[in-house]
Amino acid sequence: MHTRDWANEALPKLRIEGSSSSSTVAPTPATTLPTPTTVSAMTKEQPTTPQKTYSPVRKLRSRSRSRSPRKRASPEAVFSWSSESSPEVRNKKGRRKNKKKVKKFETTAKMAQRAERFSQPSLRKRIPQDGDDAIDWTVYSIFGRCQEIEKPYLRLTSAPDPETVRPVEVLKKALRRVQEKWVQTHDYNYACDQLKSIRQDLTVQCVRDEFTVKVYETHARIALEKGDHEEFNQCQNQLKALYEDGILGSNNEFLGYRILYYLFTQNSLDMAQVLAHLSSESHRDPTVAHAVKVRSAWALRNFVRFFQLYRRSPAMSGYLLDMFLPRERKWALKAILKSYRPTLSVTTVADMLAFKSTAECLDYLEELSLVLTPDKSKIDCKDSAALL
Repeated sequence: MHTRDWANEALPKLRIEGSSSSSTVAPTPATTLPTPTTVSAMTKEQPTTPQKTYSPVRKLRSRSRSRSPRKRASPEAVFSWSSESSPEVRNKKGRRKNKKKVKKFETTAKMAQRAERFSQPSLRKRIPQDGDDAIDWTVYSIFGRCQEIEKPYLRLTSAPDPETVRPVEVLKKALRRVQEKWVQTHDYNYACDQLKSIRQDLTVQCVRDEFTVKVYETHARIALEKGDHEEFNQCQNQLKALYEDGILGSNNEFLGYRILYYLFTQNSLDMAQVLAHLSSESHRDPTVAHAVKVRSAWALRNFVRFFQLYRRSPAMSGYLLDMFLPRERKWALKAILKSYRPTLSVTTVADMLAFKSTAECLDYLEELSLVLTPDKSKIDCKDSAALL
C-alpha cells in the first residue's frame, strides 16, 4: 500500500476500459494522470449514438415501403382479353341490352295507353276541391228505388244497383218489422241479417242522420242480449264516429258500454283515453258512473265491490259484464281459497261471487274440479287452492 505510486496511478474507469479491450488480463503499467484537457479531448473523440424512439407512424411507413405495389393490367392485356372473349359472353351482353330496350318500349307503350284511357271525358268525374263554395255530395251517391221491406244481406262485389237498394222511407218500415219480430220470436239470425242489410243500404246512400244512429243502437242492443261481442264492437265503432259528427243519440249510455267493453278486452290504452275525456255531464249519467266504479274495482282487484256493482248494473251493462264474469270469478276464487282455512261453505262462495243460486255455484265448482266435502256443502280450501 505504501509502495504504490498513487500520484501516477490510472483512474478506475480507464483501467476497466483497458482490461475489456485486451484479450489477456495483465497488470496495467503505471500511466501518468491525465490532465483535464486530455480528458475533454478523449470524450470528444468518442461518438455518441442517438437513442432510438418508437414511432407508430414510422413503423407504418416502413411497412408500406416494404410492400410491393399492386400489379395493374396493362392496356394491351385488357384489350387482348376483350378481343379474345368467347362468343357466348358477347351474346349474353347483347341479350341484356335487348331486354332493356324491350322493357323500356313496353313501359312507354303502357303509359301511353293509360294516358289515352284517362283522357276520355266519359270515364272521368270531377273531384271537388277544397276551394269550392258548395259541394253537392249527393252527386257521388245513389238513391234506392227498391220497395221490398225485407231483403237478405249480401256482400257487395260490384257497384250497388239503385234497383236493389231501399230508400230511407222503406228502411224505417223494415226496422219496425225487425223490432216487432225480435220481441215475438227472438230469432237472432233473422234480426242480424236484416239489420246488416239495412245498414248496407244506408251506407251506399251516404245517409248519416238520427235514423242511422237508431239502426246501429238497435243492432248493438240485440247483439249484447245474445252475447255477440264482435257485432257489438262493429256497431259501437260506427256509433262513436256518428256521435263525434254531432248526431244525437244515446251517447252517454253507449259511452258506459264502451268503458265496460274495454274492460272485457283489457284495452288499457283506449280506456285511459276515454276516462281522460269524460265531461261532467257524462259523469252524472248513471250508466257512465256505474262503468267508472266497475273499472275502479277491477283495477284495485276489489272483488267484493266488483260483484256488488254487478248486481246493480243499470240498462244493459250486465250483459257486458257477463262477457268477462267467468274470468273475474276465477281470479276472485283464487284469492278466497288463499284467505280461508280449512273449509268454506258453498253458500258463502255463491253469495260472494254473485251466483243466482247455490246449485249454480256448485256446478261451477265441479267444473273446476275443486275438492269438496262428502256432503258437497263445503270446499276444502287447502287442497283446492293447488288446483287453480
